[in-house]
Amino acid sequence: MAEPDEVKECYLAVKLHFSSKTYHYGKFNGKVKKDNFSDLHLYTVIANGKQKTDFPDFFIPALFFNPRVNLTYFTTEDYFSVWRYWNGYQKSPKYFFEKELVEIQNLLKKKNLSKDELFRIEDQQIPLIYKMLIRNEIFPQTVHYLNDVLCFSKKMEERITENIYFPKLNQRLKKISYFIKSQDREDLKNITKEIFFT
Repeated sequence: MAEPDEVKECYLAVKLHFSSKTYHYGKFNGKVKKDNFSDLHLYTVIANGKQKTDFPDFFIPALFFNPRVNLTYFTTEDYFSVWRYWNGYQKSPKYFFEKELVEIQNLLKKKNLSKDELFRIEDQQIPLIYKMLIRNEIFPQTVHYLNDVLCFSKKMEERITENIYFPKLNQRLKKISYFIKSQDREDLKNITKEIFFT
């Protein structure tokens, strides 16, 4: 079973991973300085009923979207549904990738937009694919896998002029790739082709 002090260290490490330019969870093996590990009440609540193997994944989706999220959020039913979805995506990435691409395609059709609109870059604007991520309409795995197929991230870095949300989001997308399971590019390509190009 997970121990509260281990849970706290894991939480702090994942938080640093997404909020710091220099700290990397893998490089430091999820270790942080243990300056004040006396207050463990909420971490005890979070650890209750969970295995050590549930971490660091348990913290990743919330801290990716907001490294400053209140710790109590991790004890709510709303968050458990987010974690279950993240967990499902990690266990069956191709299924969830296809599911979210279908949802993206349905949204585009509803708004009478072409797939190119997902990546259209306008001055001081974030492209639609990133807006959907910020609005929690898709998960970061989908952006990661779609980039594996279409290779758009480098172009975005070079051309997006919006400098409030995008730099932080781009940094977190790079950082989260450490936790996302690699998939065969041809499989991802076939899924993308079937949904967007047939």
